[in-house]
Amino acid sequence: MISISYDRSKHPNPMIPSLLEFIQTHGIDGVDFIFDWFEISPIGMDIDAVFMKELRSEFAKTARDRGRKEPYLISVMLPDHFTYAGPHLDALLGYADFINVHSINYERHWKTGLGSFPEEPLTLRVVEHKQIIADELKYVACVSRSPSRLNMPIDFYWFCWWNNTEGTLLPYRRKNTIGWKSKIKTYTENTTLEYDGKTLYILSEDVESIQEKMEYAKEKNIGGVVIWRIEFDDDRLTLLNAVASKVPCIDDRNKINYDCY
Repeated sequence: MISISYDRSKHPNPMIPSLLEFIQTHGIDGVDFIFDWFEISPIGMDIDAVFMKELRSEFAKTARDRGRKEPYLISVMLPDHFTYAGPHLDALLGYADFINVHSINYERHWKTGLGSFPEEPLTLRVVEHKQIIADELKYVACVSRSPSRLNMPIDFYWFCWWNNTEGTLLPYRRKNTIGWKSKIKTYTENTTLEYDGKTLYILSEDVESIQEKMEYAKEKNIGGVVIWRIEFDDDRLTLLNAVASKVPCIDDRNKINYDCY
């Protein structure tokens, strides 16, 4: 899979022929779309659905022409659940195979001045306006009625931030390059939070937190995970092995293990 964004302003979208040529040339099995988070509107959401329809049609035609046994895959990462309500979500699910549920930048902190709190705590809630992954997964599972088509995010990087105003990403493989002597490490159910006692915070994944998330995916019948920056793992593939050791087996693809009412 490759992950890309696209331009809503052009129709029919000239990206589709180039995309088809690219995936055939490089033997890629599908694409993951990150929709524009800055200009969401009802018209934009309609355009997204039309684009997915056109792409699905071309993917199916190309697969037939090439004698491909497996269909090309399409996944999408939505901006947030407040904009993509039931009808638009249903429209996208009519053409996309998977929905990647992610909370990165949901708060749009570059616009609101809320600070740069990181993105991946499954259930950690610091203050009322913070979005959490569990809420997003529940919403999309209940609206779509297809929990097995959801992917839960797991990042292979650490998010470090200072005074809630600035932050940076650190690959997991470089975790030992951060140096301070006094660390406070808190395990918040399923996400590791470290604090140096002053101003520096780190939100990170480790083997234990990933195993907790995978257990959550199994409990809630979530179909899979989407890994961000898999190349950031260490040479022993520590985090990837943690994911692989807990891959859930889904018996009933449409069973919803959330209280949707």
